[in-house]
Amino acid sequence: MQVWHNIIKTLAVMAVWLCIMSQGASAQNTNDQKAGSILFYHIYTSRTVNTAGVDTRIAITNTSPDDGINVHFYFIDAFTCQVADAFMFLTPSQTAQFQASDMDPDVNGYIVAVAVDKDGLPTQHNFLIGSEAVKQTLGPTINTTHSYHLGAQAFIKINNQVPAFLPDGASTTLVFDGGASASSYEQLPAEVLIDNFESQVTADTRLIIYSPKSSFYGPGTFGGQIFVVYYDDMERPFSATFGLVCWLQTRLNIIRNLSLRVPAGHTGWARLAGFRNGENIPLLGSVVTAGELTGFSGGHNLHLTKALPTYTITVPVFPPS
Repeated sequence: MQVWHNIIKTLAVMAVWLCIMSQGASAQNTNDQKAGSILFYHIYTSRTVNTAGVDTRIAITNTSPDDGINVHFYFIDAFTCQVADAFMFLTPSQTAQFQASDMDPDVNGYIVAVAVDKDGLPTQHNFLIGSEAVKQTLGPTINTTHSYHLGAQAFIKINNQVPAFLPDGASTTLVFDGGASASSYEQLPAEVLIDNFESQVTADTRLIIYSPKSSFYGPGTFGGQIFVVYYDDMERPFSATFGLVCWLQTRLNIIRNLSLRVPAGHTGWARLAGFRNGENIPLLGSVVTAGELTGFSGGHNLHLTKALPTYTITVPVFPPS
């Protein structure tokens, strides 16, 4: 009976994947090696009692040689999904950096940086690039610090039209549809890939994953269910699911039976897609390897493949202070 249950569950997940693949969405052009008008930083973390062991340095650069730009930063708390914010002005060709322990201390989560005009409305300025340097005590002891670097994921604003206010007169929308409206940006991914991982029997890989909250102005929607299809190095597929609230950093072993299906001495890779109330949701994130077991450590962003047709984030609008 258990065998049939697993087979049926695997077939159901495969059917979900076929549905995603049949949407016809194009592969993503967005990556962490290009400039855009919006940057996603997939993690920020700090501990004021131990900034030597846990902190994040956020860097952002305006590559335009001619135009300065205001940047509205949103800090999304992993546990409450509450949003804090701050502005920064970058002159032409300016680079700047700050530490999470100074801006939003003792909080884990992700950051979204949006180019805005003098009135605080999102604007086209496809010249922003960024990166982050992270240090964390990932184990095996509380005194073991691991450091890694990640690039900020950039999304281009399609045109230079000014988006309209919503009826409340205090907010507007960022529309990730790849379209031609005044609010249009490149599409967010409907599917992300872990390109390779070692057996978790002999390695310690951490997954960072989240679905951007639908509103930085009000409660919004967030979280959902993550569907995973993972493959061993003999090309055999397996499936699993796990829950997502706002933002998650967890051992890769959250994927059910992973160490059993990919035993010591073997490797694998995985596809991940998210759903909420039966609807596909966007996903972003990274993978980080702690090097205590293998001697190799570091991190990189998840690969973006199929694009979600459309997704909207509501943001507040007020002039930069």
